[in-house]
Amino acid sequence: MDMAMTRAISVAALLTLVACQRTTPDRTTSVETASADTDSDIPTDRDGDGFDDESVGGEDCDDLDAAIHPDATEVCDQLDNDCDGRVDLDDDDLDPTTLVVFYEDSDGDGYGKATVSKTACTAPHGFVDNDIDCYDQDDRVHPAAIEVCNGHDDDCNGLVDDDDPAVDASNGDIFHADADGDGLGDPVEVPACERPPGHVNNSDDCDDADPLVAGPSLWLEDLDGDDFGVGPAVGPLGCVGPGPTFLRESYPEDCDDADPGVHPAVTEVCEDGVDNDCDGVDQSCTSILYLVNDDTDSLQTFNADTGAIADVGSLGTPFGFGDIAWDSTNDVLYMIDGRGDYALHTVDITTGHASQVGVHGLSDLIGLAYDPSTDRLFATRHGPDGFYEMNRNTGAAVLIGVPGAGYDDLTYLPSSDLLVAIEPGTGAVGSIDRTTGVDQFLNSPGWIDNYGLAWEPDNDVIWAFDYRGDVYQYDPVTFDRVHMGNVGSSIVGATWIPN
Repeated sequence: MDMAMTRAISVAALLTLVACQRTTPDRTTSVETASADTDSDIPTDRDGDGFDDESVGGEDCDDLDAAIHPDATEVCDQLDNDCDGRVDLDDDDLDPTTLVVFYEDSDGDGYGKATVSKTACTAPHGFVDNDIDCYDQDDRVHPAAIEVCNGHDDDCNGLVDDDDPAVDASNGDIFHADADGDGLGDPVEVPACERPPGHVNNSDDCDDADPLVAGPSLWLEDLDGDDFGVGPAVGPLGCVGPGPTFLRESYPEDCDDADPGVHPAVTEVCEDGVDNDCDGVDQSCTSILYLVNDDTDSLQTFNADTGAIADVGSLGTPFGFGDIAWDSTNDVLYMIDGRGDYALHTVDITTGHASQVGVHGLSDLIGLAYDPSTDRLFATRHGPDGFYEMNRNTGAAVLIGVPGAGYDDLTYLPSSDLLVAIEPGTGAVGSIDRTTGVDQFLNSPGWIDNYGLAWEPDNDVIWAFDYRGDVYQYDPVTFDRVHMGNVGSSIVGATWIPN
């Protein structure tokens, strides 16, 4: 390249540089302006609560939460709600309604007791937000616990052991229902803390619907099909017999297994030459009543067919005035004395000998009757009047009530389920309520002296023997009477005993 051309290019480049300097803006000024424009677009109250962020010189200490600003109310939430640099209890402006009551939890089971409490924003050590622990000394006792058999209210619902339907009785005992009341239970297990009513602690019953069927038994064969078998008993021991003709050994035995009309459940036919009811006796057809005589202090018999009286034997004790009654359930003759030793006795019907049971201590307690429908022994007291139940183990008399008349003797009338008595003198016949002692008038067929009274089933009549020796028969329905004659004086008590 020649010198002239080089010189021309240099001039052109210089001219171009000058032109550029004249037309390009100031770069420093432009950058500062842009920066100023950018700062003016940054928001200073991002949460819209009316307070600028502290980063731009404002007072809002949390510009992302509209509930936090200088005008806010300090509440229990572990935040500085009013931006004064103090949180919760450290802030005197704290809203007290936001405080929480906490309760001491001494046993650490998560449930507190109502007796010790603190007010705070958060739970102090050893405190919880509930007061529903009923025993804060045992962490096994609280509302979420399981009720078990221990005599305590484990789950705090006010119910203990079996009274709590939610009880887990697996640590208690196993019981079995005894529906028939025979002391033996069915196979179904019933866990419980204590024995429920109607339950027993065994499962030995072979049939819990039948009180006559007990546990496993040996077996008697019943050849005549009258439901009574004869021995000897055979095995196997169990609830099921070895064959269809076998019965449980617990049933009474038949005395003639070739005759279905002879067994312990039939009614004895008197003097037919057969022991129909298997009691070892062919019953006599003669009806015999037993009497007590306070003149001879002896037990006597009265033949209802002939009217004859015979001595059985001496009582062996001075007898003042009283009565006798046959306990047909236990086959015991009782005698009460109201003017001698004031006691209850038993009497041997074969010898007449009396044995004292115990002293009742009441004068003129002289009427006595056994009620087989309730298996109870009752007595009447004449002057002062009274109706009593006798304790057959101790001889004690317990007052039931006071009838409206002064009755001497009384007797039980099974056809009408009545305790019947007669007032000496007036001869008024009445019945006495066994639960209250209140009497009800039945009839007044005529005057009678002190007497002995007995119902006799063979002829279905009531016999009365008064102290002068007069004998009467009373109709058990109308209570009208017929005079039957005189058998001698001093009879004060009477009863019928099956022979």
